[in-house]
Amino acid sequence: MKNSRLIELFKSFSSKEKRLLGLWLDSPIHNSRKDVKKLYLFLIEDTKGLQVRFLHKELTWAMLYPKQDYDDGQLRQTIHQLLKAVEQFLAYQEFQQDATAVQLSLIKNLRKRKTAKAFQVTSKQLEQKLKKQTQQDATYVQHQHNLLMEQFLVSEEAMRIVPRNLQKVSDSLDIQYIAQKLRQACLLHPHQAMYKNDYNPKLLDVILAATESEGYQDSIPAIGVYYHCYLALRASPEAAKHYDQLLIYLYTQSAYFGKDEMRSLYLLAINYTIRQLNEGIEGYLEKVFELYRTGIEEGFLVQDGNLSPWTYRNAITAGIRLQKYAWAEKFIKTYQSFIPIAHQDTIPKECLAKLYYEQKQYKKAITILDGIQFKDILLQINSKIILAKIYYELQDLDALDPLLHNIKTYLKRKELVGYHKENYNNVIRLIQRLVKTNLFDKEAKKALREEIQNTQPLTEKDWLLQELQ
Repeated sequence: MKNSRLIELFKSFSSKEKRLLGLWLDSPIHNSRKDVKKLYLFLIEDTKGLQVRFLHKELTWAMLYPKQDYDDGQLRQTIHQLLKAVEQFLAYQEFQQDATAVQLSLIKNLRKRKTAKAFQVTSKQLEQKLKKQTQQDATYVQHQHNLLMEQFLVSEEAMRIVPRNLQKVSDSLDIQYIAQKLRQACLLHPHQAMYKNDYNPKLLDVILAATESEGYQDSIPAIGVYYHCYLALRASPEAAKHYDQLLIYLYTQSAYFGKDEMRSLYLLAINYTIRQLNEGIEGYLEKVFELYRTGIEEGFLVQDGNLSPWTYRNAITAGIRLQKYAWAEKFIKTYQSFIPIAHQDTIPKECLAKLYYEQKQYKKAITILDGIQFKDILLQINSKIILAKIYYELQDLDALDPLLHNIKTYLKRKELVGYHKENYNNVIRLIQRLVKTNLFDKEAKKALREEIQNTQPLTEKDWLLQELQ
């Protein structure tokens, strides 16, 4: 029972949510059984960790029905009723987050009831609200279409409150579909590149042509932002220009989009920027740093006070590479508490070790790295790569050789997606080539330089070229 869906849900609840759920269960509309409320009180208290190891069905039954013999079927039914009530509560909480969706549901109900006056007033209120609304993302165009559709259905049902406008309804459906289709294409693209999956979104060429012929990319933010994003990600002939347009949306037109959508857009822009960076294209390190800095400081990359450990780490890495050492050190401390507790004792230390390495404080970096045990495969390998760079720069080849062999063996044993495994194998191979190359042999150096420049993916390209000098 302690590993059930119900317990998993309760563990995710905040104190406020637990209190609201209690009020929800007190209402006879949502729950009419006293034993269900009693079970809720028992389990909510238990998920604080006071008695979780004792959480068994028999104990739960004794608390609920102290004068009855154990009945597994009855207990299962009580648990099911509580789970059902909790799920309905969560669905209601989510529904309430979108005030426009709530109003649309009311409008839909008024239409079904054929209450003409109430429908007219409420739909007109929402229509005016949407006209004044600053946010005009994909959700906005969906709401706009749903309202037009409700107004059309009213006219079809001969209530004659609003004039029929099939062209307007049709246009709004086109806009909604194009916005959602381009958004989905953008979200699929990074997965296709990372996992080598052959996604084939249909009708994209038709959609792009329709967007351009109607000028939607310039007049509708929900379409324009994903139009430029997709053409940048797809590496179209003018990808850099489309990328710059995407940045304009992020930095100057963020009011058009909700926070969740802004987060997705920032991550898509970061994905494109990192790809350009990994291919050695100049100017993108500054851009990725600015994306991370702005995205975090503006709160778009922070969700409910939580920051992804990878976003935290990547922002620091970009700052260090730009030699913004004071900024990086301050950031490490400021945002350490924002990342999940499971990573708070490892990732900040790894970032600090990276900072010390870049400042040539090798002993401090080695001391930190020797004392960290990473559970994550990528972090484990990255820490070893930093050590390998330190040993090479110190010319401690006796320590470097077994370390590279160790990393290579580790890569063979662990399952990694294609990009990461290929990248790390390239890094190890080229460090080994660097060690064996006679740096006084101009032809050998030239050959190795060309190999480094032509190898993809290769995250340590700049360092390898620098050491080759």
